[in-house]
Amino acid sequence: MNKRLYFIGFVCSLLLSCGKQNVCQINGIADDIADSTRLYLVLFNDMKGTTMDSTVVHGGKFTFRIMIDSLTGNYPLLVSNTALYDKESVTVTLYAEAGAKLDMKYSADAKKRKVSGSPLNDIQQDYERQQAVIADKIVEANKKSHDETLTEEQRVEYKKLAGDAYQEMVRFEQEFSEKNINNIFGLWHFCMMAAVMDQQFVRNTIEKVPEEMSAHPLMRELRKTLSAEEKTAEGQRFTDLTMSDPEGHTVSLSSFLSVNKLTLVDFWASWCGPCKAAMPEFKSLYEKYKKDGFGVVGVSFDSKKDPWVNAINSLKLPWPQMSDLKGWESGASYAYNIKSIPFTLLISQDGTIVGRNLPSDELKKRINEYLNKNSE
Repeated sequence: MNKRLYFIGFVCSLLLSCGKQNVCQINGIADDIADSTRLYLVLFNDMKGTTMDSTVVHGGKFTFRIMIDSLTGNYPLLVSNTALYDKESVTVTLYAEAGAKLDMKYSADAKKRKVSGSPLNDIQQDYERQQAVIADKIVEANKKSHDETLTEEQRVEYKKLAGDAYQEMVRFEQEFSEKNINNIFGLWHFCMMAAVMDQQFVRNTIEKVPEEMSAHPLMRELRKTLSAEEKTAEGQRFTDLTMSDPEGHTVSLSSFLSVNKLTLVDFWASWCGPCKAAMPEFKSLYEKYKKDGFGVVGVSFDSKKDPWVNAINSLKLPWPQMSDLKGWESGASYAYNIKSIPFTLLISQDGTIVGRNLPSDELKKRINEYLNKNSE
């Protein structure tokens, strides 16, 4: 009898032990958040996320218990003040690891937010510290490059410093990804940042992904992305688009390309600040080279007509415009694998892509060289 009780107790303790090992616990401090504020645990498996659980802040504290499964163990999670993620959400990102007891500081102040207590989350914190240093360099140099109190020479120098800092950021992102490609944070980071990395580096790094992680949905999507980019890379033939112009007439991209020696296709939207900030430069290029056969076409990612047309008028854009008013579901997004805007293509009269999302200086150089080479 005693042996039987001992055996049952042993099995129960084993099951409890296994259960604990399959759980990740968050012990949160939120001392600058009002009591009774509801916080949500959100699985970040798409751009909106999936709510997994919720709790309320009590006495400046909160807790979550996360069961580790194929989702929670393979995607980042957010502790958020909103059930679905959006740009206004106050979030702390974490990675759930079996048996971990995480300490989290949740705060309205972004600089105070922190999570620690497991290898992946410690790696994430280290990444964020290093990344922030370089990001601050970029922000400061960009700010100075537009400072009208400085001389033109000084602004040009700061613009160069901003470019150098951006390249430093790319190198950092690549080195970090390569070093951490064998863990889920490294894999997630690599897939999310691949668009800004050297594409040959991306292809080489894909070959280094451990076999057990190569079937992850993020990897499948990245391979799909690379395949689409190869089809629309420099030297490839363009994919035609048929949409409506602001007057409601059906137009095609090919009809605009046929009348110019070289066309800059600008993918933009009325709500995109960086897109609108680029317009003065595009106007300058248009005025400088239109006599030589250079044209511009705008392809909008707007979803409503009025903001689109109002932006065209307020910005005084002199070139043709087209849109299917489908936002990120636009046919252009799928045809050219566009994940962010502003985005540009340079396309020759015969339909060959001669430039894809070129930096400002390279864009100017490419236009000048192409038109000089193909002048009559």
